[in-house]
Parts: sequence; structure tokens; C-alpha cells
Amino acid sequence: MEWSQALDEVRKFTFKIITPQGSGTGFLITLREQGVCGVATAYHVIEHAFSWEEPIKLLHTFTNRTILLRVPDRYILPNPTNDAAIVMFMKGDLDVDGNLLTLAPEDKYLRPGNEIAWAGYPAIAPDEFSFFNGHVSCYLNSANAYLVDGVAINGVSGGPTFTMIDSQVYVIGIVSAYIPNRITGESLPGVCFVTAVKPFHEFMKDIASLEQAKTKAEIAEPSTASDMVPATAPRVPRA
Repeated sequence: MEWSQALDEVRKFTFKIITPQGSGTGFLITLREQGVCGVATAYHVIEHAFSWEEPIKLLHTFTNRTILLRVPDRYILPNPTNDAAIVMFMKGDLDVDGNLLTLAPEDKYLRPGNEIAWAGYPAIAPDEFSFFNGHVSCYLNSANAYLVDGVAINGVSGGPTFTMIDSQVYVIGIVSAYIPNRITGESLPGVCFVTAVKPFHEFMKDIASLEQAKTKAEIAEPSTASDMVPATAPRVPRA
């Protein structure tokens, strides 16, 4: 499989996420028999809308379908510590099937040197589903995250990060931050900070209905931005 083919597959399940403050990216992570959908993204993309009960708009560019989710229409499962969240809602007439992207195992990670890619809707071309590519620099076990030799642009936050193994696409995480090199006092090219899939595996356990999602969402409190990623890893700004 070529990267262009993998990107075509990823695009089927990727959304542009728009809030009153800006935009980011997410991907469909679950689709239940009851019609319950879950879109995974970075927590900071929907943080303000979650805290202030503002509407969230999901644009599925593959089918040109827009969904406006007001507070009664969705439940948000947050994990601010890992900058991860799932927006859950009823499928309605969203035209997607259940053959979703495969998450990498939660107990395994890619070794440094492996080639990976990520995709989303960068602010410099907000209507274009865009491809980015790089290599794993290292895996940070304590942060459950990868440092990646590549760039992350505002608007791509929450976008799926993926690799290919035996012609199979695997999502290994989401774009969370870009860490520039400021050792010399000036901002030089840095690394992309990718939250690995473990938080999303944890989200998925035991979520079988919207009511269960509601229960989990109600006991989770919004957090401040400083709790989302390590202090040395500033978030990727939204558009």
C-alpha cells in the first residue's frame, strides 16, 4: 500500500472539528449498533466548547456532510492529562460504515525510526485534507506519547497519526503539540508530539450506549490547559 492509498482510507473517517474559538481535526473511532458514534480528537480542540457548553460542528468532507452538535446532542469523554477526548453523538444520516480504522494495540508502540504519517485540516489550507509525514524519534513511556521528526500545524490538532503494516492502516495516536527547539534562544524546527492510543482504548471499554457515555461524561470535570500536555510541550494552536 502506498501512503496516498492509506490517506484515502483515513480520509473516509476524518472530520474537521469547528468550534466558536477555532478548528481542529478528529476521526471516527467507534460506531455502535445503536447508532452511537464517537469522534476522537485532542482535548484542547474542544476544551472551551466543553467547559462553556458551546456548539461543536463536525464537517465530514468525504461526504460533504455537516453535523451541528449542541449540548443536548452530544456527550464528551475527556482526558485532559493526555490531551485526548471523544465526542459522542447519534449517527443520524451520517453516511459511514462500521469498517473503521484499526487502533494499534494499547500495550505496544513503534520503535524509533519507523515511518508514520498524520493528516488534518491546517489553518493555511483549512478546506483541504492534508498529509504530513515523518519518523518516530522516540517513545515517551511516562507521557504515553511519541516525539516525531515532523511538523504539526494549527488546525491539525487531534488528527489521526497512522502507519502501515502488511498493507493494513493502523492508527497509533493523535496530533497533540509541536515542540520547537528554543535551546539557543530562537525558535528552530522541533518535533511533533503525538498522544499514543492508550487513552482511547480506555475510553472504548464498556461504552455500549449513549447513556453509559453520559454517565462517564458527567463524572469527568473540565481541566485547565496546563494539565493537558507536559509544560515542555505546548499545544498545537487551533485555526
